[in-house]
Amino acid sequence: GTVTLTPTPTPSLTPTPTPVFDSQVACEGTSMTLSCPSGHWLDIIKANFGRTDSTTCPSGPTTNTNCHSDADWTDGVVTSECQRKNQCVLQSNVQTWGSDPCPGTFKYLAVTYRCLASVCGDGTITAGETCDDNNTASGDGCSSTCAVETGCTCLRQPSSCSCNGGSAGTCGNGVITTGEACDDGNTFNGDGCSSACVVESGYSCSGSPSSCSGVCGNGVITTGEGCDDGNTANGDGCSSACVVESGYSCSGSPSSCSGVCGNGVVTRGEGCDDGNTASGDGCSSVCAVESGYSCSGVPSSCSGVCGNGVITTGEVCDDGNTANGDGCSSTCAVESGYFCNGSPSSCSAECPISTTWGSGSHAACPA
Repeated sequence: GTVTLTPTPTPSLTPTPTPVFDSQVACEGTSMTLSCPSGHWLDIIKANFGRTDSTTCPSGPTTNTNCHSDADWTDGVVTSECQRKNQCVLQSNVQTWGSDPCPGTFKYLAVTYRCLASVCGDGTITAGETCDDNNTASGDGCSSTCAVETGCTCLRQPSSCSCNGGSAGTCGNGVITTGEACDDGNTFNGDGCSSACVVESGYSCSGSPSSCSGVCGNGVITTGEGCDDGNTANGDGCSSACVVESGYSCSGSPSSCSGVCGNGVVTRGEGCDDGNTASGDGCSSVCAVESGYSCSGVPSSCSGVCGNGVITTGEVCDDGNTANGDGCSSTCAVESGYFCNGSPSSCSAECPISTTWGSGSHAACPA
């Protein structure tokens, strides 16, 4: 019967205004040219090589008016030569249409068609377009303006695109496409862009191919970071560049940092650090200033504080003041003629051993 060709559906692309149907006839032995205005394409509605009336092309026998070409053959020829093209030429002869549908009858080719406006995303490459993949999405090789995207190659219509050696949308080809947050040209995990082209926790990625780097201060330790304590403050053990600061040790993610007592660097939580963990030298084993001492510098240098009532290294006495003439001098030395004991020191005038009022090596003189 008469061949009816259904145009390839293009959802959401409704021609406006409604196209007008046109038809052409070519008598047997001639040809016809179908064409549309610039920016339009041919949509074949039906075609027949035969005869359905006695008045068209009356140059030969016309009595058989029920003559129709093979539907499958007609469909194949018209689709190949004309469908979705701007212009085509069709021959009206038996050789083109496969067989003679009615020998002895003078036949003609009749085609009904319409012209549809070309729109980016309709699957047909027209003037001004280098591709058309039947959609207007960017990132799949053919852009929203029907231009081939960088690094991609598009063939056929509707267009099928590949990018940098892989199909558009293939993770690991270095092109960020629909559904990908990054694409660094590989499918390795741990470099910021995962094997599924998702930005990994703690990273920021940009560019195509993607370049990824760890985000310092987000609490996740990534490549190139020695620590990450969730902030970009200096002086807390993990610096603003996520480097472990001198004198600190950091662990965990987010990083927890603490000063290392005994390394000679005074860090947060330490009152001193004299480069060792020995007590009794002014800076204790837990890096706290010991009673009676004052510490300064890095590493810490500690000395006893004369006059605080605590006898420390270098002091012979300490009576809680720095006055002279009371037995313990302003430099915490026992003054001549006195002896001192206790802490705070209690000092008394000293009498010779030979006196009858005292005993031992030191004796207080009577009042």
